Amino acid sequence: MVATVAQMIEKAVPHCKYDQNAAQGQVAAWVKQDRRFDNIGMSATEIAKEAFDARATGRQMRLGPKPIELNPLPATYTGR
Repeated sequence: MVATVAQMIEKAVPHCKYDQNAAQGQVAAWVKQDRRFDNIGMSATEIAKEAFDARATGRQMRLGPKPIELNPLPATYTGR
């Protein structure tokens, strides 16, 4: 699935004349049409945004539901 999105990005960027925002919208449209992404738990826009963010920062793309975010301890926590 990640390889599919990577291929979509490689085709969308030159297709949109290297406009990153337009390419992200194009990838989102292609992901929305691809039925393999229906059960991931993310919208097509979220998948495209995650893919472009991962590509820009050099990290691995994560597909699936977002991890649970724990509330940080208050600054006055003493550990008792």
